[in-house]
Amino acid sequence: MPNRPADQYEYGTKYLSTEPLPIVCTGWNRGLRIANKSPVFVGSDNPASFQWYGGFSFTKGTDDPLEQLNCSENWYHRYWRLDANNNVSFFMSNGCATDRPTNPVYCRTR
Repeated sequence: MPNRPADQYEYGTKYLSTEPLPIVCTGWNRGLRIANKSPVFVGSDNPASFQWYGGFSFTKGTDDPLEQLNCSENWYHRYWRLDANNNVSFFMSNGCATDRPTNPVYCRTR
């Protein structure tokens, strides 16, 4: 977020929620990354079968081969989850978001 630096602003999105979830927006090495800060339930369309704590990420312009193969200049989406040992793994993708993450990113001053 070049016009709203992270040391002056907090970010959120309503992705996976009806209220804004805190997110982190980062850009290091190459590309941009957006991900939720705190785990939420994912994979829980049928909670009796399975559900995990996890979240989502959107990347753009990184060296990720799936992003490069599928999205070139657009945002690439992934869901992540925590296993029993709190290790993160990606388990599903909705592919490309045409020009930005599916829901708007909100920001407010710190």
